[in-house]
Amino acid sequence: MFLGTASSLIGVGDANLDGSGDFVVSDAGWNDDTGKMWAYLGPVDGATTVDDAYASWQGEYPGSTFGFRISAAGSAAGPGTASFLTGGLHDESAPVTAVFVLPVL
Repeated sequence: MFLGTASSLIGVGDANLDGSGDFVVSDAGWNDDTGKMWAYLGPVDGATTVDDAYASWQGEYPGSTFGFRISAAGSAAGPGTASFLTGGLHDESAPVTAVFVLPVL
């Protein structure tokens, strides 16, 4: 169970090849709509918070809503990686689009 406010939550496969699924959660409203995403390595037992994240990324400025939607993108960098796409909703200067790859640990 994830404790917090989430805009999106996706499974991203098994990035660290331990046999357990890993996932990414985002909160586009974090810090005045700057947005932030957190990656978690499974297995997850009990409640999970942002302090338990393996990695995190955040938007560059308020209003960008970084992580508004996230989508799995397979293993773009090969076996043992988890790739995903994200974007912002209210970006006023240019669309925010990013591709992330979680490498094998």
